[in-house]
Parts: sequence; C-alpha cells; structure tokens
Amino acid sequence: MTQTRDAATVLAAPQRGRFWRTHSDPYREACDLWPAGNASAPLLTAAQEIALARRLERGDASARDRLVHSNIRLVSSIARRYLGRGLPYEDMMQEGVVGLLRAIDKFDYLRGCRFSTYATHWIRQAITRAIANQSRSIRLPAHVVDTLGRMNKAREALAQQLGRTPTESEIGAALGLPEVRVRQLLRWSAIPVSLDAPNGLAQDRRSALGDSIEDTVEESPITLAFRAVTGNKVLLALDGLLPRERDVLRLRFGIDDGIPRTLQETGRALGITRERVRQIEAESLTKLRSLCHGMVTDTETDRVS
Repeated sequence: MTQTRDAATVLAAPQRGRFWRTHSDPYREACDLWPAGNASAPLLTAAQEIALARRLERGDASARDRLVHSNIRLVSSIARRYLGRGLPYEDMMQEGVVGLLRAIDKFDYLRGCRFSTYATHWIRQAITRAIANQSRSIRLPAHVVDTLGRMNKAREALAQQLGRTPTESEIGAALGLPEVRVRQLLRWSAIPVSLDAPNGLAQDRRSALGDSIEDTVEESPITLAFRAVTGNKVLLALDGLLPRERDVLRLRFGIDDGIPRTLQETGRALGITRERVRQIEAESLTKLRSLCHGMVTDTETDRVS
C-alpha cells in the first residue's frame, strides 16, 4: 500500500484517536467524505496558500479543507519519521492532523512564511507530545522523548559503521552529550515489563514474572525461625542479670512491647539519670554476652547491642 493511500485510510477511520474526540460532528463528516484521491492532492504554490488564507479569513470553510487535503502527505511524511517510537502509524497520523488544523488556525500569511514550513512545527509537536503521553506506561517529557529518538538513531548508525555495539562515550561524542547523560538516557529507554507478564523461562507457563522475583522485604521462614530461637536464648540470659539491669535493657530495646525507649525516657521510667542509664546499659550488655556462653553468636549479640 502506498504512503498516500495509507494516509487516506487513516482519515477514513473516525472511530480511533484523539482527533475524532476533539472535533465537531460536521468536521468529522467532512473527513469521512475525503476520497483516497485527495490524499494525493497537488502541492500548493505560495500564491495559492496566500489566496486560501485570505479566503479562510472571510470564513470560507472550503479553503480550510483545501489546505488540509493538500498537506496530508506532509503529515504522513513526518509521522513516518517517528515509526517505532511506541505509537501506531494510524494514531500518529490522526495526532498530526490535529497539529495541521492548529497550524491552519494560527497561520499568518502576512509574515511571508510558506504554510508547509509553518505547519511542520505544529505537526511534529502534536506527534511527539502524543508519543510522550501515550506510548509509555511511565510518561517522559516531550523533549526527552525527542532526545531518545536521536540517541537511538545515532546508536544504530554507529553500530552499522563500527560493526559492534557502540559504547556510551561513542554515543555521547556523536550527540555532543556527556557520558553520564547518555547512561541516563539508556536507562530511560528501557521498556517497563509488567510483573504480571507470563514468565517464559518457567516450566509452568501460567506463572507470572513476579513469582520468580525474591521478596527482599519480608524475611524468609528460616530467618524468622532462627530469630525466634535466638530471642528465646537472650530472654533466658536476661534472668542472670540484676533486676535493674533487666529493666534497663527491656525498656531500651522494647523487649516486652516492641517500643524502644530513649535514654531520657528510660531514666524517667526508672527514676535515674540519662547518664546512669547509659552506664547500666553498657554493663548489662557486657554481662549478657558473658552469660550467653555461645548460645548466641557474636553477630546476633552485636545486633542486640
């Protein structure tokens, strides 16, 4: 299928894209009536563009249609530059038409600029913003998406030229960017993968990718069991301390209720000073290590202290 016929097919599909949701029914009907031949309408000369702009100032709707029909190929050409960026060609075409219509509304022929040159900016802006907003589950600013596109092109060109994957410094030299920035862009270019996606490496094809990822937050049953046994041994060792020493450690480490107290809170509860609490705590921990006699490993006692 040719490029112009692709564009005509897109314009005949009013059920898809933001374009059809943001324009009135009369204009949608006009879009439906565009035949395939209009997608290959002849290009306008500068004089014709000025004449159509003047007619548009007088409220001639047919002048707007003529400007749109004659610039559909421009929209298609710009949209094809952004293929592979995560947004289907049909959606980019419709977003590009939105930019084209905006250019028609803002075009000032008195400035002496060709309409196609002026419209290119608005078409490209509409497409790149749509890519930034719709193509990724994590939204990136439009200027970052544009930089990612330039980086991908440079990386592909360098790979063909060098016959290998280019390094970050080589990509940065080609783009005039520091290596740190290239490394950041490479991280952003990674496509997010859902944890609910099927795990292709698992024998059970029904398992999700998230099922094979270790939970580093929740402790394993073995760790929990070891911690329980160790805690019981520490509690047994506490019985060998003086009552005041046991009270200080229970309050400081929240042994009974899981709420550790500060030196000041512990001293207030026991009627002693902060400094005295510190001294008793240091002496008690030293005794506790001696009383354990190997029941608790050095690692675990260091963790308690």
